[in-house]
Amino acid sequence: MAWHLYLVPVIGTGFPIGDPPVRDPRRPKYVADLGVLWAAMDYGFQPVMLVAADVDDLTDTSLQVNADVTKVPDALDNQIGAVAISIVQNALEIRHLPAGWVTTDITYRVLLRTLAGFFAFVQRYATVANTTALVFGGAVDLNTRVNQLPVAVRQNLQATATSLGLDATGISGSTTLRVVLKNIADQWGQRSFQIGEITV
Repeated sequence: MAWHLYLVPVIGTGFPIGDPPVRDPRRPKYVADLGVLWAAMDYGFQPVMLVAADVDDLTDTSLQVNADVTKVPDALDNQIGAVAISIVQNALEIRHLPAGWVTTDITYRVLLRTLAGFFAFVQRYATVANTTALVFGGAVDLNTRVNQLPVAVRQNLQATATSLGLDATGISGSTTLRVVLKNIADQWGQRSFQIGEITV
């Protein structure tokens, strides 16, 4: 058994369902039902999680065959490199995670620390805005400009940055959401974090 990192879809509503109501927690698809140790970081209410799971080689392989799962290489201090760059960028963009800043010479550790900044900001947004609504979806994507958003959403994005002690002045005008997220993550810095038994 060894700990590995994956980007996986989310299942579960996070709310009681049925009659009588039963818990339906948000959890990582495939991983949650394996009966293994796992820990996850979600992207607010977006349907994706970064998951660390303690699995054997056979289970690791079986997870990777799912088209909606992306495994993060175990050697986190390796550079992404020319062979993997388009795979990494595509895996991020389809999940509404900005990828234009990702280059061949950054390491997977730097990539993950930046993703943690994206995740933390969108998590906090859900709390500040008191909403389970998706940030991305429908007509809103990474290229949506701040001035195209409803006023309440703009104000909540700015309040989210402020609540984290970050500069909110860039969350305005024609700035796209992809730029907003990267600016926020840059302010967040390359702080280390732990997920399961993996320190990034």
